[in-house]
Amino acid sequence: MKNYEGDFFIVKDKWYVAHSKQEIRNPLTQLQRSEFLLRHLLKKSYPNTSIKTCIVFINKAFTLYQAPLDLSAVFPTQLARFLERISSNKSGSSARIIAIANHLASLHVANSSYEKLPIYSYSKLRRGLICDVTCGGILEKHTVRTFICHKCQQTKTIQHAIYQNIKEFQLLFPEREVTTGVIHDWCKFAVSKAAILRTLKTHFYPVPNGKHTHYLPTPKEDKNEGVE
Repeated sequence: MKNYEGDFFIVKDKWYVAHSKQEIRNPLTQLQRSEFLLRHLLKKSYPNTSIKTCIVFINKAFTLYQAPLDLSAVFPTQLARFLERISSNKSGSSARIIAIANHLASLHVANSSYEKLPIYSYSKLRRGLICDVTCGGILEKHTVRTFICHKCQQTKTIQHAIYQNIKEFQLLFPEREVTTGVIHDWCKFAVSKAAILRTLKTHFYPVPNGKHTHYLPTPKEDKNEGVE
């Protein structure tokens, strides 16, 4: 699944951001690698398993121009029909499929022994509104309601930019409480506290504690990483 937002186009198997003409990594390469690894993983226990792969674009604000008809992709306007087709697939719950699912679950490793997380502290991290595309540029005010990344030229709504930075903060500092003041500082004061509060009230659950209120992800936010 990809949560790309904005306009993109394809030229000779290369993917570009429409506004900046900047090339991005071809997601089909990642898809092919994932299919290869899955096929290799199942080769011994479940040989000749049929695997069908596709990229699912979940963001309603995503548009891809010049896409070939045979592209292995599901676009936002096709998502409902795609899910209906999966639900109506009578072979989806066969004994073989369930066995493969249980096999994959048994191989899951929650914490890799090769995982080496970098040591970081809040004071040494770059703060501000960071672009959530692969460029990692800083977002700057563009219009009254939007920000723009001058590195990749992608525009973001204020709420989207704030939401992504809140999720980033939660990922980096899961032990810290999310409050309006904390996120205001994390965004390097690039947006108002009022705008941050609106985003928190829309996408998170308030936990009052005297004069201070912190926010937790709602069950919906736990399942969906996107924001309109």
